Amino acid sequence: MISQLNDEVYSLVFSKERNEIIASTMESGILVLDAANGRIKKRLSTGSSWINKISLSTNGKYLMGYNGQRKNFVWNVINNYQSIKYPENFPKSYVRFGKEDILYHSGGGKMILWNPETNKIETREVESGNLVDIDEKGNALILNHNEFIINYKKDTIKTIKRNHPDWPYYYASQDTIYRIPLTMKLTTATISNQTVFTGGFDRSIRFWDVQTGVLKDELLKHRATIRSIKISRNQSQMV
Repeated sequence: MISQLNDEVYSLVFSKERNEIIASTMESGILVLDAANGRIKKRLSTGSSWINKISLSTNGKYLMGYNGQRKNFVWNVINNYQSIKYPENFPKSYVRFGKEDILYHSGGGKMILWNPETNKIETREVESGNLVDIDEKGNALILNHNEFIINYKKDTIKTIKRNHPDWPYYYASQDTIYRIPLTMKLTTATISNQTVFTGGFDRSIRFWDVQTGVLKDELLKHRATIRSIKISRNQSQMV
């Protein structure tokens, strides 16, 4: 199916429960499309600016993102995309993603956990950076330029910081890898089971132990920047 939206599209997500494709655009806000025929079913306002990246909570219940004016938006997908208002005096932070009914925000060295159903708010001190993932134990994974940080839920003192130790440049014509002593920016990271996977400008993917931060393995022959890493639910495949 191809749908002509006559607008710039910045981000797409798919609601499996409703069989809908959701598109974040420049001029039209967020468009909800019927995945069977491409028909526009609903338009959601994003205020005075667009949202570069939208995401769905892991249970498919909440759609979220923040616009260019740093204003948060959350909609209840199951309840026909009803807009959800934030509590008064909510800490300044930006919504990153949702895990089941909890929406995770970060900003100003804090991570804010908010349950819109109960209005419960929990605040945790974390390192500065972009919150990118939470594992099943509630440990937070943060990216800060060339560094990734694991912030442990049950120990507010313990954190692990690591970066890629080198740039493993792959010289394809000789099928040879040259180790250049240069630490480059990380662009993506995820936690699966007991492993953190990281990728970045150095074109490599590194595997790290969640509890110790020890480098476990590497994938080194990619030919360009690693922009995104996804692990299948049964943890048998990486894309």
